Amino acid sequence: MRKVLAVLFELANGLVLVAVLVVGNLLLQSRSLVVLFLPLLAVAATGLGAWRGRASALAAWQVVALLNLPLLLLVLYAAGRAWGLLSLPAVGMAFAAMGIAAARGPAVRGPAAPPPAVWRTRRVALPLLAAAVIVLGALGPRFARSLVVSHEVREPPVSFQLALPAGAAVAAEQLRGRIAVIDFWATWCGPCQHELPELERLYRRFSGDPRVVFYAVDFSGGDTPDVQGDTPAQASELFRRRGFHMPLAFDAGGRAARALHAHGLPTLLVLDRSGRVRLRHVGYVGAEDLGASLAGTLQKLLAEGPT
Repeated sequence: MRKVLAVLFELANGLVLVAVLVVGNLLLQSRSLVVLFLPLLAVAATGLGAWRGRASALAAWQVVALLNLPLLLLVLYAAGRAWGLLSLPAVGMAFAAMGIAAARGPAVRGPAAPPPAVWRTRRVALPLLAAAVIVLGALGPRFARSLVVSHEVREPPVSFQLALPAGAAVAAEQLRGRIAVIDFWATWCGPCQHELPELERLYRRFSGDPRVVFYAVDFSGGDTPDVQGDTPAQASELFRRRGFHMPLAFDAGGRAARALHAHGLPTLLVLDRSGRVRLRHVGYVGAEDLGASLAGTLQKLLAEGPT
């Protein structure tokens, strides 16, 4: 029974790393603060490892595994196509092991104990930790970009239809001859709330160019099949409250999303004048500078001319 309680206690301590991931999601939305995300995880894991290394009677590998199990389960649940998230438990385990090793020292205690290995001493461990944290900070922007699936493609045109707030509709064929930026989003989607302001700025930049059209398409489905999704009233209210002027559209029943193979939110598509999907961008983190990359794509397609 005592060992079961010890296991549960280590699992509960692992929730600290889950909390770091939640805070890190905010850091990933900032191009200046993203460098803090991986170092924060490393320092938290090292601190947990050092604390539990001194206090726990479990074997070191058991402590490392239990501290990182909640983080691993959350990442496996939420990763989807963002395979870069799978590196987070590896970082947590490596630095928790470092903390335990620095805290426990040699396995033999007492006068006969050999001196601790050099790499376990604080004099060496702390500079190594500092150097590793600096490296992880430098890798932060690259890690953030790995969470977004973005590809230039050339997919054949498909038929779809979007409903407009006034009750009218716009069909794919009506968009031919113009470059269309179509973003599938939902009011319950956290990353979508960060992405929309950036798209709104880009829309205002190109709003005077009749060759480019924007549609923010509210997805009617819920986060899970048993949860009710958005209504047009909810989407319209969010746009009114946040002062967005980008054209709003609705995808009743998710038919347009299925036709365009929009899986996951937010999904941003850029269609050329012939209706072909030329850019497919799934997910959003503020550190990626979506506005600049998307503006470059639009300029490139505008330069191509009619096809």
